[in-house]
Amino acid sequence: MTETVDLSDGKYTIVVDTIEHDLATVFFEHNGDEIGNAVIDAETLPEAARHANAILTVTVADSEFNQLTYEPDRTETRK
Repeated sequence: MTETVDLSDGKYTIVVDTIEHDLATVFFEHNGDEIGNAVIDAETLPEAARHANAILTVTVADSEFNQLTYEPDRTETRK
C-alpha cells in the first residue's frame, strides 16, 4: 500500500474510487460505515475489479490483505 488507514484485523468492504497511473484510490467500509481511504497499487486488485465503483471484500490480518475478493453482484447492485 502506498498510503493507508490503520485497519485492525477483520473483514472490510473496499470501494474503488479511481484508478490513475497504476494507483487505485479506495475507500474502506466496516458495518456500512466508511472508516478511511488508501492509495494502493492497482495490481493488488483482481483484474476484473480495476475500475471505478468496484466492490470488493478484504480480510486483513497483521496489517496485510490476506484475501481480496471482487464482488460483481454487489458492484452492480450498488450502482
